[in-house]
Amino acid sequence: MCKVLYIGRSKRCLQDRLAENKYAIRVGNEDYPMARHYKSLHHGDAAAIQAMGIVHVPASIRKGDRLKQLNQRECFWIYKLQTTKYPGCN
Repeated sequence: MCKVLYIGRSKRCLQDRLAENKYAIRVGNEDYPMARHYKSLHHGDAAAIQAMGIVHVPASIRKGDRLKQLNQRECFWIYKLQTTKYPGCN
C-alpha cells in the first residue's frame, strides 16, 4: 500500500474527484500530481488508491466565499500534514 498523502480541494463531490484522478492515471495525464506519482512509482495502477474527505464546506448563496474557504482549508491541511515534502505529493 502506498503511504503518500495528497491534499486537494474540489467543488464537486469526493467520488467524482476521485474518479477523475483515477481516469488521469489510466490515460497517463501528468497534469495531475497523483497521475504523475502513480505512473512513476506504481506502473500506472490506480487500484490501491484510498481517499478520505477531511473537511466539507457547505455551499452558500455567496459562491465566492465558498471558493475562498475551500482554498484556505486546502492550504491549512497541506501545511498541517506537510504534504509539500515526502511522503506528500502536493
